[in-house]
Amino acid sequence: MEKGIAFRFLFFGLVATALAFFGVVSYVRAVTAPTGVGATALSACAAKVTWVQNSPPANPRYDAARNDSGTSVGIVYQGVITSVEVADPLTLSFTDPNPPNSSPQYWSGPLNPGTTHTYHVRIFDQQSGELSAWVGPATVTTNALPPAPGAPSISGVDTANLGTINVSWSANTVSSLFNQYGKFVVRRAISADNGASFGSFSQAGPLLPSSNTFYNDMVFSNDAGGYLTNSYKYEVYAREVGGQGCDPQNAQQTIDSPPSLTVVVPVRPAGLAAAFTPEPDRKISLVWQNRAVNATRLEIRRSLGTSFNPATAFVVTNGLPPDASSYDDSSINPGVQTYTYSIRACTATACSFFSDVASVMTGVVVPANVAAGIMNINLNPGAANYNTADVYLTWEGDVISKYVYTIQRAADGGAPADIASLTETQFFNLNHLYKDSVALNHGYSYRIKAQAPDGLSDYSNMATISVDIRYKITGVAWSASAQAVPPQDTISPTVAITAPADGATVSGLVQISVDASDNVGVTGLQFKIGAVNLGSAIANEPYSANWDTSGVPNVGRRFGCRPK
Repeated sequence: MEKGIAFRFLFFGLVATALAFFGVVSYVRAVTAPTGVGATALSACAAKVTWVQNSPPANPRYDAARNDSGTSVGIVYQGVITSVEVADPLTLSFTDPNPPNSSPQYWSGPLNPGTTHTYHVRIFDQQSGELSAWVGPATVTTNALPPAPGAPSISGVDTANLGTINVSWSANTVSSLFNQYGKFVVRRAISADNGASFGSFSQAGPLLPSSNTFYNDMVFSNDAGGYLTNSYKYEVYAREVGGQGCDPQNAQQTIDSPPSLTVVVPVRPAGLAAAFTPEPDRKISLVWQNRAVNATRLEIRRSLGTSFNPATAFVVTNGLPPDASSYDDSSINPGVQTYTYSIRACTATACSFFSDVASVMTGVVVPANVAAGIMNINLNPGAANYNTADVYLTWEGDVISKYVYTIQRAADGGAPADIASLTETQFFNLNHLYKDSVALNHGYSYRIKAQAPDGLSDYSNMATISVDIRYKITGVAWSASAQAVPPQDTISPTVAITAPADGATVSGLVQISVDASDNVGVTGLQFKIGAVNLGSAIANEPYSANWDTSGVPNVGRRFGCRPK
């Protein structure tokens, strides 16, 4: 046996190496080519290619090439099998077309319905670098497209939702292939002249799966030029896609023009405004610009609060004449409420979109919880506001409505008179607070009412405060030792003895009773028998005391009382 010979040659990526060492020559065998290459149609647009690999290498890669009617397309698939997946024999397959964006990808586009394709397969050993010859051919013809589906029938429209026309239909196709892969196409044409003429049909939205039999067309309002595009024509096509891998845009579509449905949506009213009229009429008056061409009736809805939800709004009326431009709503609740209104025009089959909203408050909120307090006493003789007090008023109001508040003051039980008129923007720190400067030694009462464009509120509760305070000043100038003293009372109290009667003869235990009164107030009363106190002073009514006459000589006695 020859020895010491080593040789190596390379041909189109096929590598063979022979080594001779110590009289032994070994050869690396060529990679085994695939066998049993076959192809079957999966649909009108896809095919499946299969093959078997005996004695696969540890790290193989498979290539598949396609010819279409004698024209070479080239490699349409490359697949890598890891060593973990390797089995012997190994059955492999791929689907043509390989999905786009796959890894690795060889996207050649969908196959055409009813066309013939030829495939070859080879293996590449990524470890040794050996590449087999192409094996094949496997020939397959894709399925033909099914017949075009029947045209769907539009069953109706619904314009209840703001800015949306809901189109619904029933299908005219029941094949299992259509149910799995079929699509619906909704097309729309628009008229800007109340349905006199329409533009061309165009696709209204995305392709819809066969399970859909409705479409919500978001047609938003467009008031340019004073009118809303108000007539729409719809048609629905069905597309028989043809199964797996087929492009819905190139599928078999409804052949005949499907029946269309024209929806005349009246132009929505504009310029809605609302105003409140208080008692005795108590109503909300609505006015608007009527643009309801083709309408047969008008509908008004309202919501409580400052927002409007057409789905939950209360239907005030749905039978106004189509040419109406005003309405009085007397069905409002008592008390102060905020209502938000909208109006739309309707025909027998459809309604316009709701108009812009108008909000109004029924009445004026009465100021609440009015309170008064002394914040400062001005006792500096050198100051301009000497001998005055600062009274601060606070209350609760409606900041949103920007009311004008009128404040009235009464002194010492007199008639109230206006002292201030303030808007929301004039309040300190945007709170409902007002400072009033008043003279000392008087009692004051305050009340407030609110005014809005639609009326006046009732007066608030009356807040009272007494600033009847006297001060004793020590020395000629102001002293920090000033202290409050009660005001001097120049009117004497009055007393009337009610029992026993004047000149009566008494014995035993006698009850003495009196009535006492004073312009300022009685703080106490002391009974006396002569110059001697009878018991302690009595602070509160009834003013009475018991006199034990036993042991008292039978002579006339003078008794009396002294109020404080």
